[in-house]
Amino acid sequence: MSPMDGLVHFDGCPYWRVPEARLREALAGLGDTAASVTYEWVETPEQAERNGFRGSPTILVDGRDPFAHPDYPIGLSCRL
Repeated sequence: MSPMDGLVHFDGCPYWRVPEARLREALAGLGDTAASVTYEWVETPEQAERNGFRGSPTILVDGRDPFAHPDYPIGLSCRL
């Protein structure tokens, strides 16, 4: 994944909407109402493997997932 700030998920995971709303609320709370959320969709297991995707949703800050644990499996899974 390229360095970015945003939300990464796959369409089969219903849990990405809550973090999306919270991310928007956090940006608004910082007074950054003009900031946009960048989205990246992971569509295949191969793409997940290539990107080191450890589950949906993933919030990236400077291209890094601050909540990932190195033991989390890579793949198309949902994170709660």
